[in-house]
Amino acid sequence: MKLIKKKYSMLRLLYLCFIGIFIFQQTSAQLIGDNSNGSVKSDKIIAFTDVNVIPMDKERVLLHQTVIIKDRKIAQMGDAKKVKIPSGAVRINATGKYLIPGLGDMHTHIQPFNQDTAKAALLLHASYGVTTIRNVDYLPKGAFGGFAKLDGPAILNIRSLANNGKIVSPRIYTSGPWYGTNKGEGEGIPTTGVYQRVKALKDAGFDFLKVHDESQVSFDSVIAACHSLNFPFMGHAIENMKMDKTLNSGYRSIEHLTGYLAQLFEVDGELKTRDTTGLIAKMAKATATAKSKIWNCPTYTLYMYDGKKPSPVILKRSEMQYLTDSTFARWERWFNAPESTEPGLIKNPERIVRFRKLMVKALYDAGAPLLSGT
Repeated sequence: MKLIKKKYSMLRLLYLCFIGIFIFQQTSAQLIGDNSNGSVKSDKIIAFTDVNVIPMDKERVLLHQTVIIKDRKIAQMGDAKKVKIPSGAVRINATGKYLIPGLGDMHTHIQPFNQDTAKAALLLHASYGVTTIRNVDYLPKGAFGGFAKLDGPAILNIRSLANNGKIVSPRIYTSGPWYGTNKGEGEGIPTTGVYQRVKALKDAGFDFLKVHDESQVSFDSVIAACHSLNFPFMGHAIENMKMDKTLNSGYRSIEHLTGYLAQLFEVDGELKTRDTTGLIAKMAKATATAKSKIWNCPTYTLYMYDGKKPSPVILKRSEMQYLTDSTFARWERWFNAPESTEPGLIKNPERIVRFRKLMVKALYDAGAPLLSGT
């Protein structure tokens, strides 16, 4: 693996990355619930001395701080000259270095190919300071032409290992397989027994359900089951559904700006209306004032290339050395494949990218809560 040669240098950074996980635990629990029962406790007290803290509550840096960690949470923080360090604490000299809150990736997919690729990806998350992730479905065993090797129990096992400190990883919240009418790579919704199917996912221990591409009829059945079982759900907005129904259905979050863009664009990428500015502002205000307080996860980095493949030049970036050999090989094949072989390429991709930016800005200006996810 390319990952291994940098593994230990990254691990030396992890102490500086893990601070602040408590910030995301509360938000994540509100968004998606928590069935993981993961609990890592430690009697060890850690003191970061003379460190510069970037609290991220506003534009500022708190210089020359001492930060005391107890039970994996910040117990005390203050001027390095004034904070008393408990006896027996492990001291980490952080002079000239910086601490930030743990970051959260609220839209990610654990690598499905095997346990090793999944753990390698989780280590990368942690090494970059990501201390909480929301895994938004997994591909059933056999997907990707048979390459996907992990199933539901395997995903839950990885979550248990991560949340109990057995592997270097962010804290994981996970859905089951996506729930949709498309049976290509997801697991389709049966025509009967919807309640039993949703209940089985909750009983198995998944934290929430992801809806994907339901018809309105099946969506209503699934959502009724989720509400009855008090089982959180998030995912794709139903494209042909009116926004007021979407915003009041109980989504914890809407992914990729689905639903919004469906109001603006035809399937081929042509605009539906000339008053795009007015419609964007109207949708943003409706979201911000919806009783259900829906969050939005635009996954903007994913859609920087909306409708187009990234250039193979990306593969020359230095960070590519951290990919496993198998992942790098798959990316290399895809990036270099002829454009005509790629499904889903759309007309006017630059226009849609521009409107994604406008929609995110409008949601922010209206006060609608936003999530960061890749």
